[in-house]
Amino acid sequence: MTDNKQTNKELTKKIKDFILKEYPDWENAEQIDENLAISGITIDLENKGLIEFCFSFRENESETWLQVEYWSDKIRKTIIMDYDAPSYFDTYDGKTAIDTFVEILIDYQNQVKELENKLFISL
Repeated sequence: MTDNKQTNKELTKKIKDFILKEYPDWENAEQIDENLAISGITIDLENKGLIEFCFSFRENESETWLQVEYWSDKIRKTIIMDYDAPSYFDTYDGKTAIDTFVEILIDYQNQVKELENKLFISL
């Protein structure tokens, strides 16, 4: 197993354990689709240092959505990684809703690291 896969596996466990502690009712949920709760838990995960981004809740007169953003110390700006982030996580292929949610979080975390590495090289 490569270091990155091992790190992802360890991070996946830490994130999942934290979420289940804070949102125990999500353990058996068939779907996770509450934008404010999703945003809140990612802010908590970011504050705990488990991820470097959050899903920010956005709304206008007719709709709500989530966007993925993070603060880059390298360029001293907030970067929007995904303007229209997933806001619905459900069970599929034997995975629970929480597993699909954590999978997406790990994917975004890897994207943040990749972008930060590119920013570092270009500066």
